[in-house]
Amino acid sequence: VTSITKAELEVMIREAVELAGGLADIIDDGDEVVLKPNMVSHTFRGEALATEANGMITDWRIVATVAKIVRELNPTGTILVMEGSAVNTTEGYSVMKYTSANMPEVDEFLTFENTSGNWHEYDASELVEVTLPAGEKLYPNNLKPNKSDEFYYNRKYFEADVLISLPVLKNHET
Repeated sequence: VTSITKAELEVMIREAVELAGGLADIIDDGDEVVLKPNMVSHTFRGEALATEANGMITDWRIVATVAKIVRELNPTGTILVMEGSAVNTTEGYSVMKYTSANMPEVDEFLTFENTSGNWHEYDASELVEVTLPAGEKLYPNNLKPNKSDEFYYNRKYFEADVLISLPVLKNHET
């Protein structure tokens, strides 16, 4: 995996997107598109992860390629990368090459911890309150921090026109 070049990845990602039906029917010019990678931590057991093909977080080259594809469909819109890590996400972005230099199509790299209000500040303007319909509870209210039916989402994330999840296939620490 480490020998695959960015150019080779781009060919594979473009083919995968097309085989899945493409994005032209999903993204319109002028849309706000959120790319949601998976960046739990940029270290493992105290050691820095490789910036590419590490099997723990979404490789920056994948996010960069998807941003490029989105920008081709959305030249005047906004592309945001949004993530919240188990560690400092801003630091993780920098260390793992999630930067404007590597992803010039991205307008902003936002972290959930810096754009969602303060901890347990449920009335923060940066959040949207959502109540699931009866019978669709994900887990009991007594296990939720707010002890109620409501869930709180980052407003930019929730109100984006398009959300593209870019997970990494992994088995966490093992």
